[in-house]
Amino acid sequence: MAAALGKTMAEDVETKTGRIDDQNRLTKRLIDAVIPHPLADRVAKEYSISQLDAAFQECVEEDAKACLLTPLVANADMKAIAKGSDSAWSEAVLRAFYSVHTEMSGVLSSFHELQELVEDHGELLSALHQKTERDDALDLVLSANKRETIQRERHVHIEICETDIKLLPTPTEQSFYSLELLPSHPLDASITTLVFRTTSGDLCSSKVIVQIMSGPAYVNEVKTAMKPGFDHVGLARDAAASIMKVAKLVGNKKDRRVLIIRGLPPAVEAEAKKAGYRAEFKSFLDMVSADLMLEHDVVVLQAFRQNDDVELLLKQMALACFHYQLLTERISDRLG
Repeated sequence: MAAALGKTMAEDVETKTGRIDDQNRLTKRLIDAVIPHPLADRVAKEYSISQLDAAFQECVEEDAKACLLTPLVANADMKAIAKGSDSAWSEAVLRAFYSVHTEMSGVLSSFHELQELVEDHGELLSALHQKTERDDALDLVLSANKRETIQRERHVHIEICETDIKLLPTPTEQSFYSLELLPSHPLDASITTLVFRTTSGDLCSSKVIVQIMSGPAYVNEVKTAMKPGFDHVGLARDAAASIMKVAKLVGNKKDRRVLIIRGLPPAVEAEAKKAGYRAEFKSFLDMVSADLMLEHDVVVLQAFRQNDDVELLLKQMALACFHYQLLTERISDRLG
């Protein structure tokens, strides 16, 4: 057992070391391409080189690629050292990542020579990485052909059943989110379901599907699967599969799924007072949650206080979508 534990720890160290090395490589690659250090570091903390390439390739069109990293730029804390809009610096990262130049010294010198002639340094750097001649790059920056979608504000669209309207505060005209009321649960789910999607101009994100299950219902599904004298790992998988079926936790492969369990501690406490309660039940609950996350790619959250915590989690989810959802698709392809 000690040998196995030592092997696992060694593998963890190797994995962390590899991640740090990959982060350093991406940071250096972007900094060499004249991306400001805070932004390069912020991007590298979120993506490996292969992950960033995959994220760009997932986008349906150039506008989506150009705007993809706008939320990261907004949180990179670089206003004091770099002039330009968040969307322009997002595109600058894209163009730097796929630069037409193999030698960056020319890009650096041209950037320093031309930066006083333009208002947006992100646009300048983006153009320099697209053109082999600096005069062509300057012409590209000075041209008036700018994307309309880049100028649109981000907004979070939430689908919710009419009977669940009290879960979120009613939005106003100034709110960053809006509610689409449906006569039944979105996606024909059998439990409370909300679908979050961020939009900006003609682009939208993939969905975040949030479903809410009561603590007693969750405990009952787990208890039904738990039988004495059997393999608990296999039974935990069966319980997780049963919960997926009951909740109808479905969605596109690109969509993220979140399960909020409301009032689980009181439900477990009530179960512990019943005859035949087994001491390992809590551990089995943890195994089921782990299987949902690892095997089914579902994020499992708990709302200890049934009402206040659910509202708080949903508002945080909406804010997270507003600030961090990647806009990779056309609205016409996803809405409806």
